[in-house]
Amino acid sequence: MVLCTGIYKDSVLQAYTTTKVQRVPAKASSTACHNMLYPYAVYYCHYIGEGKIYKVKLEGEHGSTVDAIAGCHPNTKNWEPFSTWFQVLPAGKKADQHNYACHFLPDTHIVWAPV
Repeated sequence: MVLCTGIYKDSVLQAYTTTKVQRVPAKASSTACHNMLYPYAVYYCHYIGEGKIYKVKLEGEHGSTVDAIAGCHPNTKNWEPFSTWFQVLPAGKKADQHNYACHFLPDTHIVWAPV
């Protein structure tokens, strides 16, 4: 199965409400591919491993709808402690095997998820 974020109305900066979250049953061999800034198509791909994949339905205050793909990385213990990921954590939180780092994938990124 191939997954990507879909935007279903021209979007402007607006607040969104999450209306549905669904876990995608994916194997450890699932692969996320992120497009790189080159004048031609180049992707950086990596196995998701123990990560989790979600489909998230978002509805914007101006009528936009988005079917977003979100990825969650487990066990952030070995990540660079000064990473941007950890700059947004509440005071007292740190990288460890219990913290998931979750993010939405832009509509130009792809997830290959064997079922």
